Amino acid sequence: MVFVSRIIQGDGSEQLNVFGDADEAERIWPQLVRRATDVVAEDYMTLMLKLYEVDETDPDAARAAVMAGQAKEVKWVRVKSPKTLHSKVTKGGPGAVNARTLAKAEMVLESKKDDYLLWVRRDLDVLDATLAELGDAMASGAGGEGAILEKIYQQSYKIRSQGGTFGFALMTSLGHHLCRLLDALDAKSAQEVEAIRVHIDAMKMVVSQKVSGDGGELGGKLLDSLSSVSDKMKNGAS
Repeated sequence: MVFVSRIIQGDGSEQLNVFGDADEAERIWPQLVRRATDVVAEDYMTLMLKLYEVDETDPDAARAAVMAGQAKEVKWVRVKSPKTLHSKVTKGGPGAVNARTLAKAEMVLESKKDDYLLWVRRDLDVLDATLAELGDAMASGAGGEGAILEKIYQQSYKIRSQGGTFGFALMTSLGHHLCRLLDALDAKSAQEVEAIRVHIDAMKMVVSQKVSGDGGELGGKLLDSLSSVSDKMKNGAS
């Protein structure tokens, strides 16, 4: 059994994170609430944060169960778009928000940073393998590129959804850029594969150098470079 947090943003996008047990979920939940509140205060949107209990052990299966409505909802928080500096938070479920444990939650997340780097390295290995699969399919003419692109998208979305939670906001931004690029591609050229590769390599660099937060000047340069690559692909430039 695992626990899954689900963030549903006002624009319809969602992020899911998996926690190994109830104690871990309870420790991190207040920090998720705080970060959700910060996002709402900055972006002026309404956001829903939910926690589910899932009778699965595999993280991907747990996420799928939540999306399929096959998980038990434990508690929820709705953070409404504020018009002042203070957010209005609606609570649901036992112990949905406990302000006194926020500091402890910060410490737990900080201690999980090295674990996150291990997890995301594995995710990037999966991306590498799936991108190689895409290149092989295109070269052989075997077909199935659309399904492979969807696999790359799902893995990229997973990376995007977890980075900010563990203090690696730049990984979330890079994952977001890659997801937007994938939305515009149809896997018809080697240039498209290379554009995906550039994004994956950027994420690998962030992980290898342990670039936390938004990455400062380095983060800005990376995102500008990837925006240029994406624009060329979307405009059909070679």
